[in-house]
Amino acid sequence: MGKDLTCVVAGFGGQGVLFAGKLIANTALVEDREVSWLPSYGPEMRGGTANCSVTLSDKPIGSPLITRPSALIALNQPSFDKFIDNVEEGGIVVVDTAMVPSLTEPEGVTVIGIPATKMCEEAGLKGLGNIVLIGKLWAETGFCSEEALDGTIAKVRDDEGTCVAVVVDYDFCKGCGVCAKVCPVPCIAMVDEHAGENEGAAETAETLDETSPPSGVAGVSGVSTERVPQRREQDLMSCSPKRGLSERIEIPETRTGKGGAA
Repeated sequence: MGKDLTCVVAGFGGQGVLFAGKLIANTALVEDREVSWLPSYGPEMRGGTANCSVTLSDKPIGSPLITRPSALIALNQPSFDKFIDNVEEGGIVVVDTAMVPSLTEPEGVTVIGIPATKMCEEAGLKGLGNIVLIGKLWAETGFCSEEALDGTIAKVRDDEGTCVAVVVDYDFCKGCGVCAKVCPVPCIAMVDEHAGENEGAAETAETLDETSPPSGVAGVSGVSTERVPQRREQDLMSCSPKRGLSERIEIPETRTGKGGAA
């Protein structure tokens, strides 16, 4: 059983802010604890501000609104600047320094900086910076058990190993590529449905998205568009904040603040 937690996760839309909050919240469901998750975001699909408040507790939660969080995950500079002074004394702040170049040091607050976005891109795990930050928050606070965190990550896929983080209606697909962009794992890529028709799609299909898997992935049949979503074959644990990422990425950190070790 983990410790009580009041956490704000904040950043730009498209960084996996709300997904990160849901992941933290679901660890409490696995442990049969009290939980609340309160999202806040604008109408923009990309680039707008987004944040969510997550409370984990062994006691009934009076309100999902958090004004003095015990923890903050900041994925960009505006979000860090907005919420840093609200963190309670003794709190933990985990920051993506690839997106937050300027850190302040509130009295009694521990600020830990990790270049999560940069590390994930270099390791070929683009889009998983939010998971790295969750893993660091877990290591610092112990907000849930190790089994609960692993169990929550595992629920991103079904029993057959297919990612279920984003539901795709292939019959309705218009080839816009939004599903590939928002998939938090990511395990969806846009591919050319007709690539390799003359020589075999399995060998010559060329991906059209920068997050796509290597060539050799066939398109989805029965869809009229040229660009179609394709499920990626990706190891589940490459999404894990503890095993997959920690084994593939050496995580340097910058620890500041008068509330923690120098």
